[in-house]
Amino acid sequence: MFFQTLSLIKHFIPGDSMFNKIFLLTDDQIKDIFDNFRNLGICSAIFAAADWELEHIIPMESLTSIFNTFVFVFLIVTGLWLLFVTQLQAFRKLRSNGFIGIKLALVSYTYSLLAASLIASIFLH
Repeated sequence: MFFQTLSLIKHFIPGDSMFNKIFLLTDDQIKDIFDNFRNLGICSAIFAAADWELEHIIPMESLTSIFNTFVFVFLIVTGLWLLFVTQLQAFRKLRSNGFIGIKLALVSYTYSLLAASLIASIFLH
């Protein structure tokens, strides 16, 4: 039923419309989208763990606080690296799917803003 509705709607929309580019994606393209958001979720979880660790750092009086500081720095570096790799992968896939020029810049800036606000919201709770 759903696919019949899509094929009916497709007849009323011009061939090069945004509808065709967004809603008629292949299974691999849909998998890539969900993989990208899953990777952002993993980065967010790492940053949330770093935020939790930051709350448990007490003044540098014992080996435990030094260890907690090391774990905090490690989690931040790991989260930033994974975020950077995820964004590079997303931008590469956008370019390979035909996003160039102003469209690529607009989608890239929006994606970066959303990723940064997601991570900032964890630390500014």
